[in-house]
Amino acid sequence: MKTFRTILAALLLALFCIAPSYADTPMQQARSVVVLLGTMSTAGGGSCSAVVLKPGLALTAGHCTEIPEMVLKLADGKTLPVTAFTVAPARDLAVLVVPGLTCPCAQLTREPIVQDELVMVVGFPYGMTAQVVTVGRAQARITDPDDSQEYLMTTAPAAPGNSGGGLFVIRAGAAYLVGIMSKSSPNGNLTLSVEVRPAE
Repeated sequence: MKTFRTILAALLLALFCIAPSYADTPMQQARSVVVLLGTMSTAGGGSCSAVVLKPGLALTAGHCTEIPEMVLKLADGKTLPVTAFTVAPARDLAVLVVPGLTCPCAQLTREPIVQDELVMVVGFPYGMTAQVVTVGRAQARITDPDDSQEYLMTTAPAAPGNSGGGLFVIRAGAAYLVGIMSKSSPNGNLTLSVEVRPAE
């Protein structure tokens, strides 16, 4: 657990120095850092989404690491294998090691998300190659009785495949990553995301 927190803390702190100059609008910024997480296995194995944190590293939902022979599928058509990963022992969060992965990288904020703040969920529902952005409002921090984990609950719709994608807020004309999408309600109208905390 300490190893995971040490790795995540180092890369999150490094991200505060990265300016979001790689795209024109907050939505473009958010889109540019979210990639498709799939498999090289001919037998299949599902798909998720992931967020580029820094060169060679990405963040996704912990349960997404059950995908066999994980690869990141980039917008330019390149496919990069995931060579290693570390899963948080008590949270649905994982860091992926992906040699050759480059920025643009997610921008973080030290300011916590607040109730009713506008949010975006970015991911690849149903394993489609088309990236989808949905918009909603932050509702609350809740503890799910099924797994005793704390989540950020929002009204941005999501679907299977969005897991591991980014939850973003828009502040001062920039998109900031505040969470990793974990699961949604049966009708997809409510999403639960694992908060990305700079102090981890």
